[in-house]
Amino acid sequence: MTSEAEPGPAGVAASALGLPRYSVALVQSELEMLNTPGNELSAFLLADPGRWRTEVFTERTFEAALGSANRFDCVILGFNAVYQSDAIQEALADWTDVTGLVVLHQLKQRGLSFLPPDLALTLNELREEARGAVVHRHTRPQDEILLNWPEPVAEPAAKLGTVTSAVMCHLETLEAGTWRTSLELEVGTRRLPVLLRTSSLRRPRVIVCTLQLEPRKPLHAALLRNMITYCAAGWPEIAIATEERSGEGADIARKLRVQGANAVELGIDEPGRLHFDRWPLRGVHEVVVDERWAAGDVLGSVEAREWLEVGNTLVRVGSGGLTFHHGASDAHLVGERWATWFHGIDHATWHGGATRDGDEESGSIFGTRAVFRVLELLARDETRAHPERLGLEPRSSFAEPVLALLERRRAARPSFEATVSTYAAALDVLTLLGGEAVPPELAGEIEAWLRTAFEDAADEDRFTIARSLADPELFGRALDGLGPGPLPVVLATRLREAAIMCSVRPDLDEARLEELPSSDLDGSLLLAGEYVAARVAFAETFPEHAGGRLDGDGMTRALTALGRFGLLAGQAFGAGELERVRAGVISTEARALIRYFDASPTSTHAILRRAQGVPGTMVEAVLRASNAARAGEAAARAGEAELRTRLERRERTLRLARNVLGALAAAAALALFGWMLADRGTDLGTVATAFALAGLLFVAVALALNLAGLAPAWARKTGGAVAGGFWGITGALTGLFREDDERGS
Repeated sequence: MTSEAEPGPAGVAASALGLPRYSVALVQSELEMLNTPGNELSAFLLADPGRWRTEVFTERTFEAALGSANRFDCVILGFNAVYQSDAIQEALADWTDVTGLVVLHQLKQRGLSFLPPDLALTLNELREEARGAVVHRHTRPQDEILLNWPEPVAEPAAKLGTVTSAVMCHLETLEAGTWRTSLELEVGTRRLPVLLRTSSLRRPRVIVCTLQLEPRKPLHAALLRNMITYCAAGWPEIAIATEERSGEGADIARKLRVQGANAVELGIDEPGRLHFDRWPLRGVHEVVVDERWAAGDVLGSVEAREWLEVGNTLVRVGSGGLTFHHGASDAHLVGERWATWFHGIDHATWHGGATRDGDEESGSIFGTRAVFRVLELLARDETRAHPERLGLEPRSSFAEPVLALLERRRAARPSFEATVSTYAAALDVLTLLGGEAVPPELAGEIEAWLRTAFEDAADEDRFTIARSLADPELFGRALDGLGPGPLPVVLATRLREAAIMCSVRPDLDEARLEELPSSDLDGSLLLAGEYVAARVAFAETFPEHAGGRLDGDGMTRALTALGRFGLLAGQAFGAGELERVRAGVISTEARALIRYFDASPTSTHAILRRAQGVPGTMVEAVLRASNAARAGEAAARAGEAELRTRLERRERTLRLARNVLGALAAAAALALFGWMLADRGTDLGTVATAFALAGLLFVAVALALNLAGLAPAWARKTGGAVAGGFWGITGALTGLFREDDERGS
């Protein structure tokens, strides 16, 4: 197979892509083959024997395909093949998850009824006409594998990420996180999935597509080839780039495939720079080249350095062994681990509110500030982490629950616990949140309280107030009030933090800033994290200051504590520790490590083999999908709460209606009883007859209401007692008094 590519910066062109030949089973409906020949795939697949070994089945022969499904790399369920055939539906009921599966357009839900519970989908008919599908809103088009590998899916005059096709149905996932949305429709304000794939980490892989793809169209043909390749092989892992005539790449690729790797051969005209911003290199985590290729030439572009910085590796092969080139930033690795933790927790544990399980969390101002500080740090231009690859939302997206948290603490008595640390943390959160969402009156109230508290505050709190208000005058007053000699660890940390925020170089010599010996740093992960972050930031802000050095006993002990208890807070707490506490500690640790690693460009984590993980591009895709799943889950919870409210309102209305109807039944019985006494007299026989008729009327009406589900509980009990006559009423009254006696005792 050949695929022409544009010349690179050094005049290098990729002239061949080596992929194995995949075995494909195509299942088609005999009826649809005749009625919709434009959507028929057999000719499309059979015309490319160099790419596929294709066998075609229909409903008459489908069981033969299922009986030997493991000999195929991918099974394709064609246009309406399942929907049209009861035989295929019955055969798929016993389907075993043994090979990749592509499910194309099925008109009705029964076409997807065979999917296992963890992959269950709902097929919904579109009410509006729609033809253009776009890439998922949380995914960049160049990162979606189905749009890029092995072929780019784009019209010559259109941008990547848009596919025009007839479509009648859209999909709805039932299990959050199981599916990844590749393409969706924009219908008004709604985004409706039409192309879903399972994660590449799940084997076998499954794709469901409701687009009515026509292989005669180049764009549709490219998308179909990408879908089949993904289900057959998954995400490309290793690319072997060799000179096309050498033949060495094929041998290396075969060895890697025997060991289970998805290896791709890339034939190159001559050594030189590679296009790391294009597929397949954009998607792989290792690139293998010959040792004759100079690393500086291969990695000379900005795209190549960025590719290395997110955790990927260049391997040079020679007679003397292997040479590995890593460029991954330690800061990016920390950011990636923190983002993985951040996407995995329920955000209500730190900002408060309703959790995914419907419980209420109080939230933590300190935890919220710690999370916001990491998000701010990752947004800096100076960081060597790559936040755009972590799927993180901006701080402003959490404005509503965070402001609700602050209002709850403000309304409590005493407000914000009446402590400097809590008031300052609340103001920090508002400052980090920023924008129009911040209520001026709340910020003003907190600032006024802090200024009033400054006069009688301890030295540590004075610097905290000056930092939070970013007030140089207050910082100077706090500095003038210090006693002689070295400072305690906490006080030195607060002084450094305040100096940075107030942009005031403290006129203190190194001896004053060298902390008093203390064991506090040895056992406190939170203090160690704040200490390291403050020292690094101080050194960056005042590089010529004597106290800006990053060595010394205090720094060594703090870093030792981070290594002993953190990375990231993995050993700090037991399983029962509250998640809202962990948010503050883990985020403080992450901020310290990102700052510390950003201070030096030397990358060290690649030396530790245990630090190697999932390819950066796949991590990014998972994190972005996690964001989407969380947004969908939040919408579902909101819908559930709204439905619950409507049901409770209807239940109250129904309960009122039942009581009204029961009261009318009792009133009718009493009216009959009174009328008979007034008309017939009050002798004992008349009274007994009137009571019997009134009771009969009440029992009949109560029974009718009960059958209609409209009888209140008291009417059912009263009707039963009345139906029992004298002994029924006596028994009911006796039971009532017995219950009163038991409660009284």
